[in-house]
Amino acid sequence: MAIEYPTTRTIFGKIVSPERVERGRGEKFTNYEQGGVGEYWLIDPTRREPRFYRLNDDGMYLPIDLDNDGNYLTPLLPRLKIHVPTLWQHPLPSRIDIVQTLQEMLSK
Repeated sequence: MAIEYPTTRTIFGKIVSPERVERGRGEKFTNYEQGGVGEYWLIDPTRREPRFYRLNDDGMYLPIDLDNDGNYLTPLLPRLKIHVPTLWQHPLPSRIDIVQTLQEMLSK
């Protein structure tokens, strides 16, 4: 049964745990695609594997590549830039650093 979502401008992102990877790639993927969710982001920190999907005009998800600098860019949030290698840093940036970076991006 497909779930209806409000708009194709919706973005769902998931950080998956090792025991939930298959559900994120299978059942959830299909539900979001059939429900018309504009983008689905699936981040697997164990494998250091990001997967970004965007709904095409036929209602099917297509995988979207990172740019040459390792960034993910989305037309749904044009000022947002996710530098994917940062997701694998140890330690991760602090919450304060993340908020400051987001504020800088959004103020441009």
